[in-house]
Amino acid sequence: MTQAWIDRVMECGIDSPDVVGPDRNEEDDKKDAWALRYCARFIERGIPLYCALDTYRSADEHDFDESPESAADDEMSYWGEE
Repeated sequence: MTQAWIDRVMECGIDSPDVVGPDRNEEDDKKDAWALRYCARFIERGIPLYCALDTYRSADEHDFDESPESAADDEMSYWGEE
């Protein structure tokens, strides 16, 4: 992130779609919080952030009713010892 980029964002109107993005709801926020906790579990285990994000994105779907920590642990349990 450069200062020029920050300056450009600050010049945008607060209602600009480039700043605000699409409409969100409480469910979107809950899913984002779940994803952050899922990725944080990988990081706690020493897995790099890019790998945690790739793993999250590569899943066809997530069970958001399951604990994100448990879901991450389950995913890592499939990885073999190297």
